[in-house]
Formats: sequence, structure tokens, C-alpha cells
Amino acid sequence: MKPFKFRLQTKLNIASREEQLAKEEMQLRVRERDRIQTELEEIIDKQLEMEQSIKQLMQEGFCVDKYLLFNDYIPVLKECRTIKEEDLARAEHHIESARIILIEKTRETQTLSKLREKEWYIYLQELQKEEQKVIDEIAINSHYRKNLV
Repeated sequence: MKPFKFRLQTKLNIASREEQLAKEEMQLRVRERDRIQTELEEIIDKQLEMEQSIKQLMQEGFCVDKYLLFNDYIPVLKECRTIKEEDLARAEHHIESARIILIEKTRETQTLSKLREKEWYIYLQELQKEEQKVIDEIAINSHYRKNLV
């Protein structure tokens, strides 16, 4: 009997590779989102620190130069924060898109793998039938030889 050959093996290999690429893309998108999240947290921390510094400055004694410096820097931080929040929202959207693609590729790979398993099972059944035919022929020939003697 011929050796087992899955007719869609090339497609399965391609689907597996595409799934791997989708996983790598997903990991890349998650790392990018995490980086943006960290930057946003740093900006928020700086903003809170500036507000705290202004409060402390007001309590200790009023210094106009420092107050103006801090007061001018806070809107810059707010703008940076807004930009990072928008970047974070875009990164989340990219992650969701990558997740959808990954799910599609995983399903395709799983479907082809299941089909391969079914074909392998059918191949094994046919192989067992062939083996049983050979065993039956040997048994019949053996039986006839005993009867001839």
C-alpha cells in the first residue's frame, strides 16, 4: 500500500506558518501597547508631581518664577497625556484586529489538522484491511496445503 500522503499538507504548512506570524504580530502589538501604557503612566505621574509641587510652593512661600514655570508646563503635560491616550486607543484597536486575525488563522490550522487526523485514521483502517486480507490469504493457503497432504 502507498505511504500516507495528506493532500492538503502544503496548505496546512502555510496555515501553520500564517498562524505563527499572526502570533508574532499579536505579541508585537501587545508590547507596543504596553510601552505606550508605561509612557502614559509616566506622564500622569509627572502631571501629579507638578500639581503637588505647585501646592507645596503655595504653602511654603510664593515664588513667581517657579509658579509660572510649573503652570506653563502643566498644559504641555495635559496635551502629551491626551496624545498618549489616543495612541493607547489606537494600539488597543490594533491588538483587537491582530486578535481577530489570529483567531481566524488558528481555526484554519485546527480545521486542517483535524482533516489530516481523519484522513490518517481512514488510511490506518485501510492498511489494517489490507493486512487482514494478507493474513486471511495465508490462513486459506495454509488450510488448503494441510488438506492436500
